[in-house]
Amino acid sequence: EKVKEVKNRESKKKKQESKMSLANKKLLLFGGTGYVGLNIARIAVQNSATVYSVSRRGVPPKEVEKTEWAQSVNWIRGNILEPETYKEAAQECDGAASTVGTLIDSTFPFKPENTGKAGSYEIVNRDTNITAAQFFDEIAKNKNTKLNFVFVS
Repeated sequence: EKVKEVKNRESKKKKQESKMSLANKKLLLFGGTGYVGLNIARIAVQNSATVYSVSRRGVPPKEVEKTEWAQSVNWIRGNILEPETYKEAAQECDGAASTVGTLIDSTFPFKPENTGKAGSYEIVNRDTNITAAQFFDEIAKNKNTKLNFVFVS
C-alpha cells in the first residue's frame, strides 16, 4: 500500500514537472531589457525555451550582450503599442509575458493635462499591456487554442 502511494506521488510530481517545463516552448517577452524582464529571459533560456524579446531598440543591454544566454534570445525591434511590429514572432509563441511599466513617468511631476500623452503613466502602465494582451488573445482565438499572457508589475 505504501509503495503504491509513493509511486502515485512520484507520478503526479512528474506530470506537474512536465507541465511546467519550458523545454521547446516559445515565449514572447515585452520589457525584456529591464531588470525583471532580463531575469525572465535568462531563466527561460536556461530552461530551454525560445525567447523573443520585443523592445524599442531590439538589442540586449550592454551589460548582458556578451552572455551566452543573451546571445540565445531573439531580440526584436518593436513597439508594444504597435502589434504589427511583433506579429510574426507572436504567432509562433506559446505564451507571452510583459514587464512593461514604470513608477515615475516622463510627464513627472503629475499634471492633469499630461494624462494620455506619450510617456504618461496611463500609456506606459495600462495601454501598453492591454494592447499586447488583446493582440495575443486574438492570436489564440485564430489558432483556436488558449495561450497565456502574464503581466508582472
